[in-house]
Amino acid sequence: MRTARLPIVLLAATLLSSCSGAHEVADSSTPSQPRNIILFISDGCGPASFTLARDFLRSQHGEGDLALDPILVGSVRTYSSDELITDSASSATAYACGVKTRNGMIGMTRDSSRVASIVEAASLKGMATGLVATSRITHATPAAFSAHIVNRDLEADIAAQQIESGVDVLIGNGRRFFLPEADGGSRKDGRDLLAAATARGFSVATSIADLRAVTEHPVLALLAHDHLPYEIDRDEGHTPSLAEMTKKALSLLSDDPDGFF
Repeated sequence: MRTARLPIVLLAATLLSSCSGAHEVADSSTPSQPRNIILFISDGCGPASFTLARDFLRSQHGEGDLALDPILVGSVRTYSSDELITDSASSATAYACGVKTRNGMIGMTRDSSRVASIVEAASLKGMATGLVATSRITHATPAAFSAHIVNRDLEADIAAQQIESGVDVLIGNGRRFFLPEADGGSRKDGRDLLAAATARGFSVATSIADLRAVTEHPVLALLAHDHLPYEIDRDEGHTPSLAEMTKKALSLLSDDPDGFF
């Protein structure tokens, strides 16, 4: 599972509606707001994918209810502003920022203006924030929640923005965009962003053992040079599962008295 289209759980509406300039998407009579917000995104997954999963379950077990079904209340249209078929950048920007944009653009409107994300809104409310991805953390979906850039392919620039974004926990991959070419990375500017993150107070983890040893945020965990392998190919001794990474993020964020995103 990589990480950008249909959410399993989306409880972000009340947070966005409380931010200045956001579209009103929650009933003002709602008595309370969620303290913690968790958003799961399955890359490339849409209604047809879930229908296929249900049909498979029926063929195997005679019934086809997914864990998702009892909490499924609707769907989100994430088409881009310029093409019939969206990409991860424009669709994730729709999730993260509530605007339609051009394919390839991250955290920006179609006219290249920066637009605030729900992660930035959460930070302004005092909430702890974290992102977890089995892809590169600089890939389009996590980038839409932590960067503002005109082209998703500028991952070295996205990496530089991410360590200055204020996100408390970044767990993912794509170490190559944080290291200079001289150290086996892909950065052409010679910057070592792992050293820069350490100087900013991050605990930097580059292995499963490092991740397990972390006890407080801010954290930058980059567990592979590129993407993690798919779950079916994962070496359990060297590569954490999405579940383990998620549990770690939750443990690091859950003590915040103002809640977390």
